[in-house]
This record gives sequence, C-alpha cells and structure tokens, in this order.
Amino acid sequence: MRRCRPLLGTLVEIELLDDDSVAMESAFSAMVNVEHRMNFYNPQSELSKLNRGAVSQAISVSSELLEVLVQVQSLFERTSGVFDASTSLTDGGSVVVDSLNRTVTYERPLQLNLGGIAKGYAVDQAVRELQSAGVSGGIVNAGGDLRYFGDYFPMVWVKHPRTHAPIFPIRDLQASALATSSPSDTISVSVGAPTCMIADALTKVVLALGDDSIPILAQYDAVAFFTS
Repeated sequence: MRRCRPLLGTLVEIELLDDDSVAMESAFSAMVNVEHRMNFYNPQSELSKLNRGAVSQAISVSSELLEVLVQVQSLFERTSGVFDASTSLTDGGSVVVDSLNRTVTYERPLQLNLGGIAKGYAVDQAVRELQSAGVSGGIVNAGGDLRYFGDYFPMVWVKHPRTHAPIFPIRDLQASALATSSPSDTISVSVGAPTCMIADALTKVVLALGDDSIPILAQYDAVAFFTS
C-alpha cells in the first residue's frame, strides 16, 4: 500500500509491503509530531519555546528533541563546528545537554535551528513506528530524504539536480537511508548512511568540506558523492 501527504515542507510518500492502515497512520503521526516539536518558524513549537527560555536556565525537553540535540552536539564536535545548528554557537560549551535529567541550557543567547537534521529524524521516527508495528518492509520518502527497511528493496535512483533524470541507484551505496542537498540547480551531494538523520546532517558537512569530509563520513559508516 502507498500513501502521500504534504508534511515537513515537502511531499512525504510511504509505501509498505503490508496492507496496514493503522501502521501507516502511526508513521505519518510520528512525522507530524516531529514537525510540531522542531519547526523553527512555529512560535508554538517545542524548539521555539526552548529558544526563548533556555538562556541560563535548564529547560525540560521531550525525549524526541533530546535525541536530536544529543546528535547535534556530537556532530558539532566531530566536525569541529562545521555542522552548526545555531546562530552563535562557537564552542561545544554554549549549549549544555543533560541527557540524564533531560534538560537543555543555553549558556548565552542563541537560537537553534534544526532544519538541517529534523527531516531526516522524522523519516527515522516513521520507520521506527512501522517496524514496531511489525510491518515486513517499506520505504519512507520525504522529498528525497528516504529510508527503506525490512524485506523491501526498492530501486531508488538519485536524480540530476537540473534535469531530474535518474543517474545513480541507492542500492549500490549499500545504505538503507539517503539524503540529498542541492546548493544550486547544477550540483548536489547525496549521502548514504544507516539512518536518515545522519544522512541528512552529513550532506551539509560534505557540501562544506568536500573530500576533507571523508574521515567524518567513515565515523558514521556513511558514503557520499557529488552530482553535477
């Protein structure tokens, strides 16, 4: 079964091997939950409330937002600040993420924007829901940020940024998740990784560092290539 919904600023497509409408709806709901929590432009989102209230005081956050922020901190440190989700973060001490108490504190005024990682995380959350429901296989595709699982082995192709012609099958990457970023209509970078959250974030790192990103990709068991 296959369904499409407008979400996360794009069109999300979920295709399953099983005819399971309940699991399908749970997957879409998980993605809506991520959008509601992490939308930088929604003043009522959990992220916006964190940006307003976390300066010099600990703010409790949801397990979903905590999971993403832990990964954001790790990416910032491993990339020496190349992956930076804030407007003023210049060292790892500016945002304190307390995983034990599930709180976040900003040591100075700043704004976190999770646009470089949240869509990939939403895809992963949808896949988690489907796997928990016992779905045998499928794919979640959020405008090119995608992940497949189980017994589903799709022939998904990376498209040229200008012509949109299929040029490279994801199956050849030996990765279950793929994300693509295009700084222009003449070049794009695609990253294959074990999770869509990591693939999404690393596209920004590869665009910034080029070949110098190879050691970082290796740390995450990821691969990348440019298309032009």
